Amino acid sequence: FNHQTYSPRLQAELLALGSGQSRPHLSLIVALLTVLTSMAPLPPALTVPWLLGAFLAATLGFAFRYRYRDCDRRPMAREALRRGEVFGLCYSASVGVLWGFSSQLMVPGNAEHNLIITMIYLGVCAGAGAIAIFGLGHLLMGSALSLVLFVSHFPVIFPHRWLFLTVMFGLFHFVVVRMAWERSQIIAANMKLRKEKELLLEQQQLEVRKAHQTNHNKSAFLAAAIHDLRQPVHALILLGHALRLRVPDGE
Repeated sequence: FNHQTYSPRLQAELLALGSGQSRPHLSLIVALLTVLTSMAPLPPALTVPWLLGAFLAATLGFAFRYRYRDCDRRPMAREALRRGEVFGLCYSASVGVLWGFSSQLMVPGNAEHNLIITMIYLGVCAGAGAIAIFGLGHLLMGSALSLVLFVSHFPVIFPHRWLFLTVMFGLFHFVVVRMAWERSQIIAANMKLRKEKELLLEQQQLEVRKAHQTNHNKSAFLAAAIHDLRQPVHALILLGHALRLRVPDGE
């Protein structure tokens, strides 16, 4: 989890970026399209509950996005950030469960319809991996739930190839999670470099201000020293001039 790995400031930025890049509306639109393609071969008793689940997952996603998309702009304690990660974990789990159960929309013997459902599922997984900016725990939670639930229906839909397809889907999920994790690590490293650059820039500006202040203090000291030295010099000149006036030449 990010709150166990990064500083609170960086964790807040990652949480804000992750919630800002979440797309619950896209998941809901794809769910509606999935139900429309499943209305002919399936009864409403299967499609309606799944669609209601899609609305619940989208609602959770909208709440997560609204609450934490600007959390990096306000101070947040580590405990509050941890709760935000738990919120994101619940959202990831809900999305994983939703699309894992999409295999229940498949129909034995209907190869064309099953291919459409499979393509939608793979596209959703790839899209989720492309925009995920969460910790490894979130990625594994959503991916594992969706994979286990989706392939659990394979023995019924693909009785002769279910084991081979299960292995292939497992490899696909491994690649998606691996790529999403590497992308998350790169983004976190870039954020760290940016913060270090900002810190160095602040230190440089502080040094510049100190140098300007030092130059100002030096100029003020020299001006005061010159003024203080000028007075006794003038006094000596005046004294010498007065002495010359009082003492005649040649005496």
